[in-house]
Amino acid sequence: MGYNWQWDIALEWIPWVLVGIGNTILLAITSMVTGLALGVMVAMARISGPTWLRRLTLVYTEFFRNTPFLIQLVWVFYAIPIITGNITPAAFLAAWVALSLNLGAFLGEVLRAGVAAVDKGQWDAGRALGMSQRQVYRRIVLPIATIYVIPPIATFWVSTFRETSLASVISVTELFFRARWAATITFQFLELYIIVGVIYFLATYPQARAVDFIHRRVRLH
Repeated sequence: MGYNWQWDIALEWIPWVLVGIGNTILLAITSMVTGLALGVMVAMARISGPTWLRRLTLVYTEFFRNTPFLIQLVWVFYAIPIITGNITPAAFLAAWVALSLNLGAFLGEVLRAGVAAVDKGQWDAGRALGMSQRQVYRRIVLPIATIYVIPPIATFWVSTFRETSLASVISVTELFFRARWAATITFQFLELYIIVGVIYFLATYPQARAVDFIHRRVRLH
């Protein structure tokens, strides 16, 4: 027996589903900002920190890079009440913390690789001009490394925008959560999941094209 498609019912829910895109964008932006800030600190610790700090950040990086994000998300959501003394966090807060920690680990490695990619001759040239190591780092190495890391950071932004959908597992009312809720009411699961997939595509595709443009521009230079 063929499936009885009922697009008219599903389409009526699009405005209600689209309300969730505000939380999707907010979660992606805030997580990216804090994840990038954390990544900078992790990269600096891995590059020039004391031995104990390098080891600590290595453990943190490897843990968050090699475990599923979904597990990290659920763990943070249930661990915060235990750590803070039974203070139940808002779902959005837990999702933000989990995404930030996850991004911090990955972006820390991206930034560290960007610094390592700077040719040793750049360091030597700066020192030959009488600059201190700190000045060489700030005036020469970091600007060059920034150019190297912009494309992968932009790629992680697109990935983060998509991964916000996993926050629906802990009831963050973002785009996918609202589509799933509408589906449970209307029983139009296929229709609504197709619709939300199209919405994600329409929101993400221009970003992916922008990342491609950034890759081409950086490669030309």
